Amino acid sequence: MPVIVTLALVFAKVALGSFGGGLAALPFIEYELCMARDWLTLHEFSEVVSLAQMTPGPVALNSATFVGYKLAGFWGALLASISLVTTPIILLLLLLFIIERSTGKMRAKVADFQKAMRPAVAGLVFSAFLTLTRPIIPQPILWGILASCALLLKFETCRKYPQLIILFGALAGLFCNNWLIS
Repeated sequence: MPVIVTLALVFAKVALGSFGGGLAALPFIEYELCMARDWLTLHEFSEVVSLAQMTPGPVALNSATFVGYKLAGFWGALLASISLVTTPIILLLLLLFIIERSTGKMRAKVADFQKAMRPAVAGLVFSAFLTLTRPIIPQPILWGILASCALLLKFETCRKYPQLIILFGALAGLFCNNWLIS
């Protein structure tokens, strides 16, 4: 199967498994890109996620665009991005059509299902945290940067403008990488 078709299918599959948003889907995306297909190394994946979080837009979409471009150029980036976005839209339209035609009893079941999904989504977000922190485990100084960024959330200005925390983390990482680690 051509790479471009595989890209579209993989990112459609990622889109269908992305309950809880892009960050919650990171372990699934990591599995599809690094383990199932060997398209990226774990190090490359962590760099893609870092870049995807710093650029505007959803992490999964930015990752799809990057990986698509890496594997199949412009058309790969376009097709991977389109399949990631359109798959859940089509599914959502289908579900909305079904719910619209359903009875009040069915709507109550849908609401119960949404409530039941919350713990699962929380677990997926925690799994994403573990995926993001895996590359820093052997470097204790990076855990210090992580803790410092978490402490910055105590300040209202940083809660209001989380970009300040990203900037602090990036500058601290550059400082540590250039002067302390190497």
